[in-house]
Amino acid sequence: MRRVLHGAPSAAGHSDGCHHDSIRGGIRSRLNGGGDAQSDAALDADVHAVYIGAVPRVILYASISLDGFAAGPDGDVSVLHGWAFGDSSMQMHPQVTGEFFAAGAVVFGARTLRAGDAAWGDDAIFSMPVFIPTHERREPVTRNGALFTFAPSAAQALHLARDAARERDVYVMGSPTVARQLFDAHAIDEMELAITGVVLGAGIKLFDWLADTPIRMTPTRVIPSRGITHVRYRVER
Repeated sequence: MRRVLHGAPSAAGHSDGCHHDSIRGGIRSRLNGGGDAQSDAALDADVHAVYIGAVPRVILYASISLDGFAAGPDGDVSVLHGWAFGDSSMQMHPQVTGEFFAAGAVVFGARTLRAGDAAWGDDAIFSMPVFIPTHERREPVTRNGALFTFAPSAAQALHLARDAARERDVYVMGSPTVARQLFDAHAIDEMELAITGVVLGAGIKLFDWLADTPIRMTPTRVIPSRGITHVRYRVER
């Protein structure tokens, strides 16, 4: 049974006190709207205590526009991830970022890695290992203190991520291609959407690959934040 230590969200989705106002590196203030810096050790202790006694889950996390696009026509994601590019009109909710940084591993595609370089720079964003499915044969690399491991498929990347995460959740970030492969494998347990107040009109849709087999989900919470609405779903088997 999952036990929330920092206050469960109310009916409106607000938390009573999960405050992670500083997150590794300079991007911390962009994620949560600023705040006094706290030591990495204190942050780690706080984040690691968010959830106790939970069954590990695989959670798809994606930022999308109001019309369902995960990227613009040329693959640009800066509008949807404005909080990471210094856009003060967007702010990730601290509860959502706290849950992410409590994860044991992350999986995302090569496009997300390339797009993230502009936002992350030299910031030590990931305290957990990252696994990237790619057709290229690449050796693991360490970037800004995080280990990036490359795998030949999304399924293999997830397998490695689960082993690394042990009792913690695994987050799958962004990529429609990776999402499709893991949904097809029935490997996604929950989905966290960050819905931005933007209509793109064209681009790459998160679920453009769906055809005759709908994915049924049950909403479990809604958390409003500045310029973003976070919606969590449980995937029905």
